[in-house]
Amino acid sequence: MAVRSPTGVIGTRRTPWVRPGTGTFIMALLLIVFGFWIFAPIVVILVNSFNIAGINQPTECSLENWRIAFSEPGIFTALRNTFVVYIGYKAIGFPIAILIAWTLARTNIHWSYGLEFMFWVSFMLPGIATTIGWVFMLDPDFGLVNVAIGYLPFIEHGPFNIYSVPGIIWVHLMGNTISSAVMLLTPAFRNMNLSLEEASRVSGASNLRTMMRVTIPVMIPAITVVFMLNLVRIFQSFETEIILGTPIDF
Repeated sequence: MAVRSPTGVIGTRRTPWVRPGTGTFIMALLLIVFGFWIFAPIVVILVNSFNIAGINQPTECSLENWRIAFSEPGIFTALRNTFVVYIGYKAIGFPIAILIAWTLARTNIHWSYGLEFMFWVSFMLPGIATTIGWVFMLDPDFGLVNVAIGYLPFIEHGPFNIYSVPGIIWVHLMGNTISSAVMLLTPAFRNMNLSLEEASRVSGASNLRTMMRVTIPVMIPAITVVFMLNLVRIFQSFETEIILGTPIDF
């Protein structure tokens, strides 16, 4: 009796369709709701920026609002100051945050989880509270640190001035710049597959080469999130700049 062999091209078997579960639908619904919640106001503001008509008047589209905004003399100064502060505190704070996160995740120091929790506390503190606290510490006239240094021999006045660009960068660093990076990078370091670094060292790579060729590329997603969050934070920051920048026309 002849047996009929199956026809068809080998390797073209279709993967059976898997019906999405309840969790998938719930997650999709949450993404839609939160996406609308976040992006709807932004879209409304963007669309209305092209409307030059008054309230309860027929819509009239124009670029006049954008022309007025960018013709303001201080707009480009504000953008420049924003990026100066951002680049300043990222150049200083990011290497420090990586070192702290690596220490908390990869070493057996005591109270590592307690120290990590303190960074969470630092992140949750209001920006205006930390700014005023540093004013009391580093004000050139009545700051506690400057007053204490002024009692030292051969020093007439404290050297620190919080009302400066370095002062603004310092407050951001001590506020939530380093703490937010540590919060995100520490779990990433803990969950990283250590066998990748071990394989690199077994192959003869130094610690520096292992970090540059293995650790940092693996950590790129977490690093990207840190940079994006800090960029958003500097654009929405207001209280630190208004308190410390007003005396110097920042």
